[in-house]
Amino acid sequence: MTADTASKALEDVTNQKDRDIETITILDTMAEGLVLQDANGAIESFNPAALAILGLTEDQLRGRASTDPSWKAMKHDRSPFPGEEHPAMLALKTGSPVKDVVMGLALPDNTERWIKINAVPFEGPSGRRVACTFTDVTELLNTQSDIRFILDALKIGVWKFNPVDQSLFWDQSMYKLYDVKESDFSGHYQAWESTLSPESKQAAILELAQAISGKKEFDTVFEIQTKYDGKRFIAGKGKVIRNQSGQPIMMHGINFDVTTQRATELERERVSSFMEVVLNNVPSLIFVKDYKNNMKLSLFSKAGESILGLKQEHFIGKNDYDLLPKDKADEFMSSDIRAFKTKSTVKINEEELDTPNGKRLLQTYKVPTFDQNGEPHLLIGISNDITEDVKIRRALEFERSKSLRSSKLASLGEMAAGIAHEINNPLAVISGSTSLLAKLSDQPEKLAAKVEVIKKSCDRIARIVNGLKKFSRSGDKPEFKVIELSKLVQDASILIEAKSKQHSTPVEIDCKGNAQILCDEVEIEQVLVNLVNNAIDAVKDQTKKWVKVSLFDDAESVVLRVTDSGSGIPDSVRDRLFEPFFTTKIVGEGTGLGLSITKGILDDHKATIAVLTDSPNTCFEIKFARAVAVQQEEVGQLRVAAVGS
Repeated sequence: MTADTASKALEDVTNQKDRDIETITILDTMAEGLVLQDANGAIESFNPAALAILGLTEDQLRGRASTDPSWKAMKHDRSPFPGEEHPAMLALKTGSPVKDVVMGLALPDNTERWIKINAVPFEGPSGRRVACTFTDVTELLNTQSDIRFILDALKIGVWKFNPVDQSLFWDQSMYKLYDVKESDFSGHYQAWESTLSPESKQAAILELAQAISGKKEFDTVFEIQTKYDGKRFIAGKGKVIRNQSGQPIMMHGINFDVTTQRATELERERVSSFMEVVLNNVPSLIFVKDYKNNMKLSLFSKAGESILGLKQEHFIGKNDYDLLPKDKADEFMSSDIRAFKTKSTVKINEEELDTPNGKRLLQTYKVPTFDQNGEPHLLIGISNDITEDVKIRRALEFERSKSLRSSKLASLGEMAAGIAHEINNPLAVISGSTSLLAKLSDQPEKLAAKVEVIKKSCDRIARIVNGLKKFSRSGDKPEFKVIELSKLVQDASILIEAKSKQHSTPVEIDCKGNAQILCDEVEIEQVLVNLVNNAIDAVKDQTKKWVKVSLFDDAESVVLRVTDSGSGIPDSVRDRLFEPFFTTKIVGEGTGLGLSITKGILDDHKATIAVLTDSPNTCFEIKFARAVAVQQEEVGQLRVAAVGS
């Protein structure tokens, strides 16, 4: 062996020794337990953490198999955990990793140890083997158990209410709280309402209705009549989750028994502390300001840290003037004071804040609370980060505005020839009548008749021009006002008339009643023009062709129908009618945007459009809500409000 070869061999041995030392150091310092098992599941080697977590000696662990019945392994419900279901055995059998399996072990010292196991198979010189890592989750599971015990001990139940279908979910504590058997619970809102005592029923239903409508948070105490244990006082707190349109879609809350301790401050503090823990896990930023302590923050939820990019400690004990520029602090303080003065929830649709996370837009609700003497106490705020939602909404509004303008221009272009003809006719009448005026100077009756003809022709031209001006109006935002729908239909008929004559397709207008709707008249006029133009295009080549626009009231709505002499729309087409760019017209005759824009406009007006399948002809039906201010008691309206949402 040469000197160089000997030196290289010595270096390789040294490097291997260094790597072995590093590996041993890592294994010795790992917090996770690690065991290597052979093809039969017998333990070959392990690290110190494995011995510590399992509470065993080297002799007790080495060579022991996963299928050894003396492990006394158990599942969550403390039923036996079969050895063949051990993650190591499953990994050896399938050749695939097995992750996050929780197993309990009864240790020799009569204690229980819960571990989370991950098993990874690998191929070694002697065949398939498996490496298992595990962590001690005993404390975590005990904490969860303690929380459940605390909830039970405090008689706190958790519930979830869907205001759309009025389904109601109760956890096990709720059944105990209401003294109700689970088998007797229907899972519906009425099941809760039926438990309320006559004295509390009206107020409790009102509180829930106001929370769902957004007038206030659900935070109340009511009395229930239990089946077996008499009356109890129940405190209820809840939060309403809303969609982007502000409609309620879910409500989460808790109930707790305050029959014996509701009047004590100690209980209130305990419940308040618990609520703080709960609220800190809600994704919305929730904060509390103390009115009597210069509006300083006494609570700031964890969600606020991720939204604003600052720790809770940065906010607690400070007010807006400590945290923000004076002009912004003045703005926030003004809305705080307004909430207390009006004794009602103040909603700020968009608040802009400069944060370490950049500019954020928040939608905030501020709810004032008052002490027993009716004096201002705490201000509770709930803020949702709407930054991305606003960006998307503005982009969609911009694109919709462009499509709307394009559709109008297309409609105006299509109507141009017909409108010119409609104006030329009365102009010809005016021209001809004017040339006769001088000859009729000594015939006053005939002169007056010709003047009247000229006046009517001028009025017709003015109506056509005004209709075009109104139809072509372009604005960034719709202008909603109360409009008599029949008048709007008559105005739109001026723009429809030209195409009707061009294609010799009569359009009948049949308006019954004078119902009013809240709308942007130009947008609804465009809807009507789009539908009638589509109808004329659809039947213009038929032998018998006609279009009818009818307006009437039904029991709940104002109904507008556009019917043509066609025989209906096939099912295969009907499902795609309102998709953007979908059209049945030949290339060059349609963009496929008309019905899509129509649907978008009607959605904005909370109106519906559908193709009637039971009509012998092609019929589009639109339903509008009446613009009638009906004063109703909020009590007892919960079901109506929920279904309407």
